[in-house]
Order: sequence, then C-alpha cells, then structure tokens
Amino acid sequence: MTSDSALISFVGTFLDNPFYYIFGSDFTGISTNEYELDNEKVSQLFSKFCYFMSVGLKGVPSVNTFTMDDDGNFSKFYFEPEDRKVGETDTISQSSLYYIIHQSVTFDVLKIGDTLIDHLTPVKKDGSSANSALKSAFSKFNEKKITITVRDDATSNSTTTSSTNKFFFDGKNAYVKYFNDYKVSESELNSANDYMLRVGEDVKHYEAYGYDDRFGSWEPSNSTKFGKLNQDSYVYNDLIPIVNTVSSELFTFDKTTNLYKLDKDYLSGVFGYTLTPVFKEVRSNNILNASSLSLKLDNSGNLSSAIIKYSYYDSSFNSYSGTVYVNYSNQGSTVIPFSALDNLGGNK
Repeated sequence: MTSDSALISFVGTFLDNPFYYIFGSDFTGISTNEYELDNEKVSQLFSKFCYFMSVGLKGVPSVNTFTMDDDGNFSKFYFEPEDRKVGETDTISQSSLYYIIHQSVTFDVLKIGDTLIDHLTPVKKDGSSANSALKSAFSKFNEKKITITVRDDATSNSTTTSSTNKFFFDGKNAYVKYFNDYKVSESELNSANDYMLRVGEDVKHYEAYGYDDRFGSWEPSNSTKFGKLNQDSYVYNDLIPIVNTVSSELFTFDKTTNLYKLDKDYLSGVFGYTLTPVFKEVRSNNILNASSLSLKLDNSGNLSSAIIKYSYYDSSFNSYSGTVYVNYSNQGSTVIPFSALDNLGGNK
C-alpha cells in the first residue's frame, strides 16, 4: 500500500499472488485436512512456486497435496512432478548415458502474518563498471510499446526446423503473429494462426480474439493459444517483458564477440519472465532448457537482441538443440498492424 493507503497491484510491483486464480471449488478433499488441487490450476501454481528453484521443475505434478492445520490455515504444500529422463554423451567413450530423476517438493507454511522480509542487496562484482552501457540500455528499454520477434532454430534427431512468433505491443493491446519458413509469411496478416488481445470494456483485463475466415473478422475466442484460464486474469504489464528490472551486474562483457553473457548461476531466474513476452509460444521446453544467454546492443546503445542456446533430451531420449533469437524493435513507436484492427467482431 502507498502512504495514503491506496492499493498497489501485484502487477505494478512485478510481484505475483499465486493464489489469485484459485478458489475453494478447485480443491477436492482426499483425507482429513488434506486436499488435492485440480490439474489446470496446480500446473500454474507449481510453475510459480518452483520456477526459480530449478529449470527441471515444470509441467503438471503427478501428485499434489495441500494440508491445513486445525486453525484452517495452510500448513504444507507437497508436489511430485513427473519423473524426468535426461541424457548426456560420454566424451571419452562417445556412449550415451541416461538418468531417471525423481523429484518431490515440500513447502512448509510458517509464521503466517508474522514473517519479516530481509531485503535483498544488489550483486556486486569486480570490473562491473564495464557494464555501464548495458545498465543504461536496461534503464531506457521501452517495453510498453515494442515489437519483439522470437525465432527458434531447432534441431531434433538431425532434423532442423525454424519457427517465428512476432509480438506487437502498442501500449494497450497486443497482436501475436506466427509464421515459419514453409507456410506463412511475415507479411500475411489475419491468418488462422494469429490472435489479438484487447482490453475488455467492463473488466480491464485481456480478452482474446481469433481471426474467423467465415466472417472475415476477429471474433472472441477461447483458443488454446490464449486459454480461457488466462483471459479476464491478466493485464498489460503481466505479459510484456520486464527488462529494466534486470541487473547488469549479472552479465560479463565479451570483447571478442561484443556480447554481454549472463553468468550461468543466474540463468534460470533471468530469461524466463524478463527478456521474452509471457506467452506459451515462447515458454517452450527449448527455452526452459537454456544453457546460455547473451545480449547485444546496437550502435545507439539500445538493447537489440538476446541469444539463447539450448541442448537437452526429452523423456523418449530424443535430442534437441538449437538457438532462440529474440529481437527488439520499434521501441516506443510500435502500433498494431492496421489490417489486424479491421473488422473486429464481438466486444470492441
């Protein structure tokens, strides 16, 4: 709260209340004082709780238990994610090694209403003055109006593919364009793969619109691209990257490549909700298994791109590797493509 007792939203402080979308009806009693949360909600809650713990903790837990004490307060959360199969190649014998990882996570809820928070202090390291240009780029980054292009060049079992999503943020609404090298071109708007997010009139949260070829217009949509669970919940600041909250101290400048390379200790915490839009198109396993991240500035000292490399095995021992390129453009001047705003059906 502010000094005049006015409420500040979680969005405005870049904090998040993981229970905002969860209600009593989402739980099922499994024993005395123990409850299970439904799959759709527990997936979101689990990702919010565990995101910064490990990039391996993701997906829908196969087991979840919420325990309450005699006073009706939560006392424990327990999750078991699905077993993970990972592999690596022995560099000496050139043989493949595989592991099955079983994980469980327990959160004990203590001192409800009495906990004091020790404020964090910024990371400092020797030679950090070399990052002054990056610090300046972060501070002037304009995420309110921006165009972000995310291209994923992926190789799986010797097959290479490339897919691209382009996100237009005009300060109020968002337009998501999907295209790839084989089917849809970047210049083709209003395709079946695109969708629009507009602010509702009654409730100032996003509502999704998909393009309907039958009517030649954008119609309210419950598409899986931006599911009903997400609609009426998010506002604009929830979905844009928050680059200006990242500390330049976490990067090391490489004079050979002119890139700022993120220190690996901070990899899982930085790239997720700070450098890319919060959309499922870029929340793929590829990015979640990132092994490195580098940033590039243009000649004017503005952040121009992020380069994310990844390499991993899935549960069926298929290998995946590649690079995700995130390009930032039209900072402060992005508009939704005009033709995408034409013929908007439903609520306007």
